[in-house]
Amino acid sequence: RSWVGTAAYMSPERISGADYSFNSDVWSLGISLWECATGRYPFGSADLTFWELLHDIVEGDALGDPLPNTPSLSVFLVQALRRDPSERPDASALLHHEWVRDRTPPP
Repeated sequence: RSWVGTAAYMSPERISGADYSFNSDVWSLGISLWECATGRYPFGSADLTFWELLHDIVEGDALGDPLPNTPSLSVFLVQALRRDPSERPDASALLHHEWVRDRTPPP
């Protein structure tokens, strides 16, 4: 249970020192996809200190709809970035999410 990784991509539970699981990786995936889809990091701003950024990740305002013109991706991202890990879908559930399913060619 060490602190390894890029802090900006760590889940709220990891930053808070709480127990973490594979759902913490779902959070990191959500951050990465948010950046790829929108071209920006979802939390804070460039002028935040390291500690202010961590506070924003753990306790900041709820994230808005990142892509109103792409509702299935928006839902995917909002679900992956739920602060409470028990409310976050696991990787298996996300593989069956509409946004992924619609982009996966049939076997």
